[in-house]
Amino acid sequence: MLQPLSQLTTKLLTTYKTCNPSFAYTPTSNPRRVLTKPEEGVHNSGYDNTNFDLILYVNDVLESEKGTKYAAAARHATSAHQSCASYSPQPQQ
Repeated sequence: MLQPLSQLTTKLLTTYKTCNPSFAYTPTSNPRRVLTKPEEGVHNSGYDNTNFDLILYVNDVLESEKGTKYAAAARHATSAHQSCASYSPQPQQ
C-alpha cells in the first residue's frame, strides 16, 4: 500500500480530479522548454531570434518538402543549427 504522500504524487491525476471534478489533463497544456537561445522572437514574425535562428521547442516537429518528419530532441542547444543537428526522423503517419 502506498503512503499518503506517495499516492498524491503517483496518482496526481486522481488527486486533481478529487479536488476539481471538472479537471481534464491535456498534453498540449504542458509548458514546452525552449531549445534555441536567445529565445526571444524578434525576426520572421517572431519565429526567429536576434541571430535569425528558428526558435525551437522540445518535441517540435518539422517536415521537409519530401514529407520526412523530424522531432526536436530534448537537449540544450544555443542555436537552431545545433537543435536541427539533434533531430531524429519520425515514422510517417
